[in-house]
Amino acid sequence: MDCVDTYIKPDSGAEVSHIAPELVDKLQQQRVWLPRRSLASTQVVRGVGPTPIAIQEETSLCLR
Repeated sequence: MDCVDTYIKPDSGAEVSHIAPELVDKLQQQRVWLPRRSLASTQVVRGVGPTPIAIQEETSLCLR
């Protein structure tokens, strides 16, 4: 199978979205090829909570 069930909350106003490492693990367990690229430098984003999120890789997902 080339997909997994998950819940998402898309933000139409966001330039990018982050995905949890657990989702990446689930996809890899299903042998989904996930093109990943390391960023030149770590990007730090802030959400609604007080803890900033460090982003080190990027990928593209096909959502159905």
